[in-house]
Amino acid sequence: MSAADQPTLAEVVTRAAAAAAGVPLVFVSRDGRRRLTLGELIERSRRVAGGLAARGVARGDRVAVQLPSTPEQASVQIACALLGAVYVPVVPLFGAAELAAMLSDARPRVLVTGTRWRGVDFDDVLAGIEPGLLPPHVVRVGAAPGAGTSFSDLCEAPALAEAARCDPSDDCLIIYTSGSSDAPKGVVHTHSSVLHEAREWQYLPAETDPASVQILQATGAGHIGGFMYLVRALRHGVGTCVLDWWDAELALQCLVSEDISVLPCTTHHLATVLDLAEQRGADLSRLARVVLGGGPVPPALIRRADRAGVVAVRAYGLSEHPTATIGRFDDPLEVRESSEGRANAWSRVRVVDDAGRDAAPGEVGEILLRGGEQCVRYTNRPREEAFTADGWLRTGDLGVLDVDDRLTVVDRKKNIIIRGGENISVAEVEREVSRHPGVAEVAAFGIPHDTLGEVVCASVVLRDGADASPDGIRRFLAEHGVARQKIPADIDVVAELPKGGLQKIRRNAVRQSYLDRRARLSPERKP
Repeated sequence: MSAADQPTLAEVVTRAAAAAAGVPLVFVSRDGRRRLTLGELIERSRRVAGGLAARGVARGDRVAVQLPSTPEQASVQIACALLGAVYVPVVPLFGAAELAAMLSDARPRVLVTGTRWRGVDFDDVLAGIEPGLLPPHVVRVGAAPGAGTSFSDLCEAPALAEAARCDPSDDCLIIYTSGSSDAPKGVVHTHSSVLHEAREWQYLPAETDPASVQILQATGAGHIGGFMYLVRALRHGVGTCVLDWWDAELALQCLVSEDISVLPCTTHHLATVLDLAEQRGADLSRLARVVLGGGPVPPALIRRADRAGVVAVRAYGLSEHPTATIGRFDDPLEVRESSEGRANAWSRVRVVDDAGRDAAPGEVGEILLRGGEQCVRYTNRPREEAFTADGWLRTGDLGVLDVDDRLTVVDRKKNIIIRGGENISVAEVEREVSRHPGVAEVAAFGIPHDTLGEVVCASVVLRDGADASPDGIRRFLAEHGVARQKIPADIDVVAELPKGGLQKIRRNAVRQSYLDRRARLSPERKP
């Protein structure tokens, strides 16, 4: 496809308003279900776009959004597309430190946030941000109207009359992902890259009528999946049921009552909903297909889904390249449970050795990716950090290609723990734990977990005479505002940490020592 033939997100929205206005969307939270059509959402988005334009937002400007997956969040996402603005989602559970780092990096013109949600007080989050980091306009969903900063005020502006003229190569999304350091990396996508990702209909055969499909969106706002579900709904006219955040109880209710046929999700999502379905005796036979990604997928989970009548496949991707490979639903169980499938239509996959040479089939090496859905760069970082000179993305993940070009991911080079689909930086966890006055040294690592894929654990060396316990350290972290998913599920107090040259902690040896000690002392113990 030539550049001239590529649409922009604004053009996709305009086409959807004409051809898919009646497509149903259901936004689900603990407060209930909000139903509207795609056409109604687009009309709301035009008013939001008018309000943002009145606040100076234009093509290329950045709009940060810290909201759960709601109609308000979705309308801002579409409004950014219509304006040619860059959408910058922030995980709604993030605190002041994480939000401040993203605001400092992205420098948005507007921040749209909430008031209270699932125990998160956004007033407290904003109070922790230095005034100089806040953008010129902060808009609050749930705030009283009339002050000029509430979301309802934003929607009072005249609707945007005409979408901005953009180029497919324009930036449209900055999504933040944890790197091997504790600083978040801003992954920059263009209209072209996200529409390449949406163009590939990975979940169902090409002949499937989109009107017969209903997707349950499990991945929350702030993640690439929480952005792409709406792009796919616009692009394909597919009905979607959207959870504001993962809740197995709500998810099971939707699977049964909303006639869900497709579930893209993580290990944690599927494991917890299967647990609940078994307890309730719920019938999941309508759920035809599950796509698992976002972290390690135990083969046993694929087998368990099979026994429940659900066909599940593994997929591989990352924020920089959302869906690089995906399994085939008609593959036999032994293939689906053991590999991430083949490259999709827009991707190329290589596995290379330490010298950069292509590895032989069955040989472990680093996974390199290239394709139309790949990000173009990081914010404020040299492209050479992650890309080869000829454009291949160095993932830092280790994998194997078999003789049929199926990819199996076997490990990660980079120090990231993926808990329930959330990327957690090892360096960040270590930094927070080391703030405890009784901790002399710390090494954080991930260990396998049946439902979350991985959980955070840590081994610590205490200072001489320190009166500290694992529970006390966890309480300290919670009291100092560390996000609960980043607090180690288990903390092991040890006399020393193994080190290599230059006294660098050998994290793999720490992890193995922890696992060996746990198996020896308490084989049944699980974090």
